[in-house]
Amino acid sequence: PLRHNPEQAAQLSDAAAAPAAGAGAPSVFSAEVADPVRAVTARDAMAPQTPGGKRRSPSTGVEEAAAEWEEMFAGGKMPYTEAPFLSVQEVIRQHAPPGPQLAVDVGAGSGRGARWLVRELESRRVVAVEPTASGCEHLQVIAESLAPQSLAVVRATAQGFDWGSVAGQADLVLFDSVLSFIPEHERPGVIAGALGALRPGTGVAVFTSHPDEADPDWVCALLEADSVKVDIVERNRLAPFTMEWEGEKLEAAFAVVVARARPPG
Repeated sequence: PLRHNPEQAAQLSDAAAAPAAGAGAPSVFSAEVADPVRAVTARDAMAPQTPGGKRRSPSTGVEEAAAEWEEMFAGGKMPYTEAPFLSVQEVIRQHAPPGPQLAVDVGAGSGRGARWLVRELESRRVVAVEPTASGCEHLQVIAESLAPQSLAVVRATAQGFDWGSVAGQADLVLFDSVLSFIPEHERPGVIAGALGALRPGTGVAVFTSHPDEADPDWVCALLEADSVKVDIVERNRLAPFTMEWEGEKLEAAFAVVVARARPPG
């Protein structure tokens, strides 16, 4: 269940109000997380079906992804390449408002998305939500290389993040290869929180996942349960990419879903 964290809400509110060129080092905020092993650590090829074609149960996939994520960071390796995210940038540019005031990157991991949102999309503020300690440490290094106060790092799962702290303020919410790893019974609550964070009329939520032949519309079905709040403007748009995986060339694609918040009234 989602938990309200007053301290996190106050810190994020202060960060959102701070001037873009203001002084002060970025901070790592802590959210209450019921079970860190179920953290949102899914990235690219660590989806339920891996590049080798071996399928995992959702719970096993999350545990293995979390363990591999920490192990790779501990060994000084960057777990995933930029290639998959490059294929999604066009979609984000097409639908997100220019120069977003606030963007939320859920399962920020290596920081490739958060860094791009600040540097290339010129987001005034980015909140990077990441449950692993190693991921947050890496994100903190990235934050220190950017303009002061432009990147806030929050250690939390998608379930544990205080969505109320950004309610109605986000121009963009990004779930890059994350939603598949959230337990099914918790997905509706996360979706409701994310959609509630969108700025009415202009805010967009972008979800990427590996195509699921058995249920290609599962992400859209979750969004349509909250159809009073959003319009689906991209439905399973394929974003192909090529990357190296364990010494082999991999050609794959994301299914991208984009939802835009409806105007108030």
